[in-house]
Amino acid sequence: SHCHAVSESGNQYIGLYSSIRSISDSYSQTKDQLSLIHQSMRNETNVLKRYTVGTSSETKIDQLYWIRQLERGTQLFYDLMQKKLSTYSSHALAAFKTKFERALKRNGFLNISRFLKKLKEQVQTASRSVKKQTSGMAAVSRLSEAIVALFSKPNQKLDLVANRIKEMEKYVMNINGMVRTCKH
Repeated sequence: SHCHAVSESGNQYIGLYSSIRSISDSYSQTKDQLSLIHQSMRNETNVLKRYTVGTSSETKIDQLYWIRQLERGTQLFYDLMQKKLSTYSSHALAAFKTKFERALKRNGFLNISRFLKKLKEQVQTASRSVKKQTSGMAAVSRLSEAIVALFSKPNQKLDLVANRIKEMEKYVMNINGMVRTCKH
């Protein structure tokens, strides 16, 4: 039936978006957690600087030595964190695109753009007999365009596209509504 086709195609859009969104959300959550750990390390080092341990100059030298070690460790953690986050941010979407397109090629699609074009055609064909689906169809078009644009530039950084990915959710909600309200 037409509703089955609308549902199947709509769910493929939703699944693709969910995969992209989970990559972005995982990156953001990891970045936030690592930043909290780094801030905690800095705060604890600053607390130790304020403590006085003994009165001898030898004890003070030992204390300064260990504080410098903690500061170096905190800086090393920060530098490694920034490097790894930057690498992931730069390569995560490209890696996903590569894996996804390999799977698409096994199923006869050249790339994401062609897959989305075919998916959009399926929704349009199925929804011709469905009335009042204009917002859902507009969402299908806009989500297709947004995903193609997202993957059209190589090595897009998640830091720079995270908001665009979140904005796509409104299209997904309209598609989901179209799927839910389809009547046989």
